[in-house]
This record gives sequence, structure tokens and C-alpha cells, in this order.
Amino acid sequence: MSGNDAGVEGAVAVAEALLRVSGAGVRVLSFGGNRIGDDGAVAIAAAIGGRRSAGGGAAGADVARGLQELLLGGNGISARGAVALAEAIARLDHEFVRLDLSDNVVDGATKQRIRATLQGKVRELIM
Repeated sequence: MSGNDAGVEGAVAVAEALLRVSGAGVRVLSFGGNRIGDDGAVAIAAAIGGRRSAGGGAAGADVARGLQELLLGGNGISARGAVALAEAIARLDHEFVRLDLSDNVVDGATKQRIRATLQGKVRELIM
């Protein structure tokens, strides 16, 4: 789904779909180059954590059980969205294979924070 210019609305739709499949077979979410920004990243982070982006409580157990790769390069994500994603992934009970946040607008201090948050949780972190 990369490069479709889906925007925030597309990211929210993907996040809601992740909530509906509840732990099913989504292994790789490739959503780079879609201009999702921080709001879209926060919606995806909420889905990874099993929550509705509006804060409406639990939406089912193990939403991200199978998710192993999240590819979100080139989306205009800054510190707020990147940290939300890192914190959601850090809470997962399995090792994550790859998180790609390249070509976003994440500053150096935030990159260090994300690396520390995800140490031992993500095999390949691309920023």
C-alpha cells in the first residue's frame, strides 16, 4: 500500500482494519509515502496497542500478534508520531523484525529516544 498518497484518512482506515482482524495474519504493513503524518502514525500506534485511535478502550486482544514489520518511510512523521509507534511496539510481547521510519522529520534526540525504547525489541530499525 506504499505510495498511494492515502493521507491521514487512509492511515485511520488501515488502523481500524487492523483492529477488526484482531491478531490475524497481518505480518507486514508497508505504508510508506502516504503522507500520514503524526495523526496517522498515532492511529496506527493505537491499533498496534489494541486501542481505538479516539481512545475508546480495548478493541480486542492481540491485535498486533502477527505484525512483524512496519514500513512507514516518507510520511511526514515527526517526534509525536514516531514516539507513539515506538512505545506501542515496545509493549508487544514478541520481537519485531523491522521498523522503517526513514525519510520522515524525526530529530536526532527523538531518534536516540526511539533507539533506547526499542533496544532488544526490534531487529532492524531504519531511521
